[in-house]
Amino acid sequence: MTEQTKTPEPTIEIQNVVASVTINQKLDLAQIQKAFPETEYKPAQFP
Repeated sequence: MTEQTKTPEPTIEIQNVVASVTINQKLDLAQIQKAFPETEYKPAQFP
């Protein structure tokens, strides 16, 4: 009987998400970022 080694499950981590949408409404992205402290808002990076 052969012993099978189990392959470890991969760790998945989302690092960057860039999205574009037209909603005909103004959003305060800085305020949204403050409400979600795990997020980053860098307007100079995506002018």
